[in-house]
Amino acid sequence: MEWEEEMLEKHQFYIHYVIDADLPYKVDIHTHGLRENFDHPNLQIVLPLDEKNAKGILHAAVNFIKDGGCFLPNKTYSKLLKGAFEIKFVKAVNHGEELLRMIIPDKLNNLSYDKMDQEYKKQYMARFKKESETSED
Repeated sequence: MEWEEEMLEKHQFYIHYVIDADLPYKVDIHTHGLRENFDHPNLQIVLPLDEKNAKGILHAAVNFIKDGGCFLPNKTYSKLLKGAFEIKFVKAVNHGEELLRMIIPDKLNNLSYDKMDQEYKKQYMARFKKESETSED
């Protein structure tokens, strides 16, 4: 049995940590299995966090979903990350699959695109297109 299949059977999801992705930060950290097993879009992080922290954040989010929670686009959530940090999700497309991209605040805890540090804004801009789309966001 392949690792992915084993993780889906055992945990109902798994996380891919992809480096050298075709994104501004060069990372694509995302889940598989949430739609099939929890009727929830898969989640993605594109901010270049180290693998252990990124997976810890996604595990916390998946545990919220497993407990019956649901993340919605453009809504702010608190208490998922340690400290007083808030997060939010935006719709994104990863290789034809619609998912929710987690937006992590800048160092001043800004989530708003207009207020966020320039380097952190790339989280909003780094969106894959559906294969049928040809125009830019």
